[in-house]
Amino acid sequence: MKVVLTGGSNGIGSAVASLLSLSGHEVHSIDREAPAQLSAHCHYKADVTDATSLRIAFERIGTDVDVLFNNAGIMRRGRLFDSSEQDFDELISANVKGAWMTMRASLPFLKANATLLQMSSGHATDPPLDPALYALTKQFAANFAAAVERDRPQTVVKTIYPGPVDTPLGRHGLTEDEIAEKTKIMHDSNYVATWIVRLLESPTKRSLRFDDESWDYDLI
Repeated sequence: MKVVLTGGSNGIGSAVASLLSLSGHEVHSIDREAPAQLSAHCHYKADVTDATSLRIAFERIGTDVDVLFNNAGIMRRGRLFDSSEQDFDELISANVKGAWMTMRASLPFLKANATLLQMSSGHATDPPLDPALYALTKQFAANFAAAVERDRPQTVVKTIYPGPVDTPLGRHGLTEDEIAEKTKIMHDSNYVATWIVRLLESPTKRSLRFDDESWDYDLI
């Protein structure tokens, strides 16, 4: 299976890339940053908000892509109108424009029956007051996945709604004390990655959702 994922240099993306690579799949990661450590998957430096760098990356990766994992994203914290204009622009660019541009750039390289794995967030289904703008962009991600499914019925679309995960994104904007408290409730990125791979391999399930009652995940 040939997999392309964005945001594969750290966090959930890196964990999924490693799992799939170890299982013998051909994995290609697109990210602005180089991986923190050597990995079994191929890395391409590109910005998901830049059409030229995306095109070059996909041309190097080539055709017959089975899976696109639209995973790249950033976090900015704050209530709806306490956030800065810069926060707004950066979130919309990376989390909204980036998802659309990556999918658009991938189309000539995807197999007809390819799978789109779209990263959203548990915040999309239960938006908090903070981070408000981030939650809005993750609602877009979920709606974007549904729009792709309508526009491209030949594509298998699966959406991921993670809960608290110990990643650089999950720690972004928190004080040391807040991180120490939050890590008590966070799942490890490798644990969440195993669930994402289960979702990808399932012939019938279309979403992975965090359940805040069981504090675990369900395939739906």
